[in-house]
Amino acid sequence: MKKKFSYLVKASLKKKIQTKSFKISNVVLAILIIGIINIDSIITFFGGNFNNDYDYYIIDEVGVYETFENQLSLTSKSIYGEDKKINISKYEDDINNLEDKIKEKNSNIAIKFLSDADNIFKVELISKEKIDTIEYQVLLSTFSNIKIFVGSWNTGCTSISNNPELCLDSWLKPKND
Repeated sequence: MKKKFSYLVKASLKKKIQTKSFKISNVVLAILIIGIINIDSIITFFGGNFNNDYDYYIIDEVGVYETFENQLSLTSKSIYGEDKKINISKYEDDINNLEDKIKEKNSNIAIKFLSDADNIFKVELISKEKIDTIEYQVLLSTFSNIKIFVGSWNTGCTSISNNPELCLDSWLKPKND
């Protein structure tokens, strides 16, 4: 009985392996698997770059430059690791020159911190092209953390010993009260 079964299995597999469709489908599957495994290398070969090092030019009208610099470094290191290069510089020259710098390189980003009575500060981003999604999320996280820090500092909630409920109440209280 075992001899008949093994003979049937060998014969059917031999017949199946010798067909054109089996050979073609295996070659296509092999190419797809190799392509999926090496997708990063393939995209980089054709001009894609996943490791953009951005140059940030900061126009600070609020006084949060040092806080932004520290928070962006911390957030970037937690997302990208130690290998991410961040160039942050405070820009105090003419705004027209800054727009020329942004046009020089795709990875140049200008960030304007503007005063805003209702939201602590307002941010304007200027770049030549669309900012990478992960980098954009890093920036949004950094801005949120800075707002929390500045809001807490402005309300006097600067230590852990403060009652969080009182800090929250004083932060959400209307300014006229």
